[in-house]
Amino acid sequence: MANGIYSPLSGMRVLERQLDVSANNLANVSTPGFKADRLSFEQMLAETRIHPTGLPIPEELSDPQRVDKLMTTSANGWTQFAQGAIKSTGNPLDLALQGQGFFVVDLGNGLTGLTRNGSFQLDQNGMLATHEGKPVMGENSNILLDPAGGVVEVTTEGMVLQGGKEVGQIAVRSVPNLAQLVKLGHNYWQAQPGQTLKPMPETQVVQGGLEESNISAVKEMIAMIRVQRHFEALQKIVESQAEMDRNAVNRVARSNQ
Repeated sequence: MANGIYSPLSGMRVLERQLDVSANNLANVSTPGFKADRLSFEQMLAETRIHPTGLPIPEELSDPQRVDKLMTTSANGWTQFAQGAIKSTGNPLDLALQGQGFFVVDLGNGLTGLTRNGSFQLDQNGMLATHEGKPVMGENSNILLDPAGGVVEVTTEGMVLQGGKEVGQIAVRSVPNLAQLVKLGHNYWQAQPGQTLKPMPETQVVQGGLEESNISAVKEMIAMIRVQRHFEALQKIVESQAEMDRNAVNRVARSNQ
C-alpha cells in the first residue's frame, strides 16, 4: 500500500469522531446547562485546520501527487463552557447561573458533581434535588423545604427562603482551570484530585429560569455537513490510491508472464 493512503485514512478516522461529537451536541441541544463538546486537531490537511464551525476543503485534495502532505495526527476533546441563554420557566425550583461556576451535587459514594443544569425538584424527604434524586448541596447543609410551607424564594446571592424564613444557601463553586474538569456524563463534571472548589460570589442565581445549552443547532448541522463532505473527499483519495495500487500490481503481473 502506498504511503499516501495512510494520511487520508487517519483523517477519515478523526472526522468520524468529529461526527460523533457533533451528533451528541445536537442530541443535547435542548438539555438545560449542556456545554458543547469540541475537538481540536494538532495537524490537518496541508496548512488548513478543522474548526468546530467549519471545514474548508483545500485544493490539495484534488491533487493525488500531493497526498503525502495530508497529515492528521490526533484529535483532542474539550468543552466549550460559554454561557447559554437563560429561558424563563416560572417554576420556583428551576434555577440558572448567570456567570461562571456550577451547582454542587452529592452524587453518592463520596463523589461530588458539578452541573449547570438547575432543573431541580423536591425529593420524598423535601430535600432540593436533581431529577435523578441527587441532593443539591448548600453552603452548610442540604436544602430542606416543606412542601406545604409556603412560597419558596431564591435571591440572586443563592439564599433560599420559605415563608420569609431563611432555610439555606445554594452552593456555587468552580475550579481555577476548567480544562482540568473531568466529564462524568449526564451533564456532570468532577474536579480532579488536588483541585480546590472555590466560591463564586459574583455569580448570580436566577430563580424561575433555566440556562439553555450553548449549542446552535443550525451551526452544528452546517458543521456536520462540511465534515461529511470532507470525509467524502478523503474517501475519494483513498479509492483513487487503491485503484493506482491495483493497476501497479496488474502491470507487474503482466510483465512477469
